Amino acid sequence: MPNTKTQISTLTLERFLLGELPEAKMKQVTSAAESDPVLQAQLDGMRKSNEEILSMMPPAETAVKINERYKNAMRLEAIRKEQAAIQPISFWAFIRRMTPYAVPVIAGLAIILTVSFSGFFNPNGGGTGVQNPVIEDTTRIKGLDPYLNIYRKQGPKIMLLAERSLVKATDMLQISYVSAGRPFGMIFSIDGNGVITPHYPEFTSKPATLMPEGEILLGKAYILDDAPYFERFFFITSDKPIDQNKILGAAEKLAQDSHVAMTDTLDLPAGVEQYSLILVKEGK
Repeated sequence: MPNTKTQISTLTLERFLLGELPEAKMKQVTSAAESDPVLQAQLDGMRKSNEEILSMMPPAETAVKINERYKNAMRLEAIRKEQAAIQPISFWAFIRRMTPYAVPVIAGLAIILTVSFSGFFNPNGGGTGVQNPVIEDTTRIKGLDPYLNIYRKQGPKIMLLAERSLVKATDMLQISYVSAGRPFGMIFSIDGNGVITPHYPEFTSKPATLMPEGEILLGKAYILDDAPYFERFFFITSDKPIDQNKILGAAEKLAQDSHVAMTDTLDLPAGVEQYSLILVKEGK
């Protein structure tokens, strides 16, 4: 981290640029940047980096966009009609599971691949380990705010991915969440084609309830497809039950434009919080 007078983590600065921080925190970072040239330069550099990624996204032809939106709408409708869902499991219960990999295929959704991830974090699996970077954000340490962790299996190692980590098609990801006591929530992602993938719950017919304590691993892994530019993961939380269809409607609106999907926040009802993490696709 640059030698600033005000020590603010990169995670917090990314959330500041995305407008995801609480209003008081947004004002605090703004005030700090105004009085700290080094911090201001760091923010400017991060903002420029975001703009460079967006500049690589050529405007899509109208027909292509319409086709993508149509396919996405049909896909979401099929998901809403499904009745089964995969429940999350606790971290240590997940470790104890030793079943082989399985690749279920959801009918009509061939572009979305998920696999049973048992053994991903197995500490006795022939040298497999978890490589975690230092978490700088104090809100993570204290557990005050809900957040996601996304891990990637890379050879014999498991890597915790940071904001804007480079990823590629076929990468195998494991999503986990920390609810910080919020009882209700949902997780989904939007890719560079504007396609929305629900991760938890997988189907809106199931309640969007969260486990209140600890890091909770989802019961399935997620394999990235070849969608370009980015995959942005959203974690929506609330103290009250969530209208999942309304949240997905807000996501569909955001996903209509790839620039907006990468930079803007969801238009959510009062009392509903959002956290997001962006992964950048290599060579896109």
